[in-house]
Amino acid sequence: MGTDDDGPFSSQPAEWVRLRHGSEEHVFSHHCAYEMRWGRLEAPLPAFLSAAAPDGGPLALLAGGHDVGQSGSRVEGGRQVDVAGAPSQLRVFTASGSLLGAWAWEHGQCIRLGWTPAHELLCVLESGRVILWSMQGERLAEFGLGGACEEEGILMAEV
Repeated sequence: MGTDDDGPFSSQPAEWVRLRHGSEEHVFSHHCAYEMRWGRLEAPLPAFLSAAAPDGGPLALLAGGHDVGQSGSRVEGGRQVDVAGAPSQLRVFTASGSLLGAWAWEHGQCIRLGWTPAHELLCVLESGRVILWSMQGERLAEFGLGGACEEEGILMAEV
């Protein structure tokens, strides 16, 4: 162990990172376990509306999400479309990035995605509607959040 002003962590390799929280100090390193299998996405990951299921479950990605224009998508005729006017796709991947399912998104502006404990995908729409999907894209249910939500619309949601 080192004896200089950096304390006992001075002899740690350069790839180690220090994290100080209050009076405690921790050292950690980041190792890439594997590359995501989804290949090249059409936009940076932050441009997607996303939801990751807990415990290494599936990951859902919808281009554009609630920040229309961030990845070049927009709502046209009640459906979310990309720059070329093609419908956006809702895609579901395994935790390692293998595609489980993908389908055209033609349901208006999605505000939030989330997963149920049974790994069903919830999509909260700006219109105050909620659509429940299987991981493979089977539409399981649709319901409203009440008259006021459907009349006024939704700005934000938590799943």
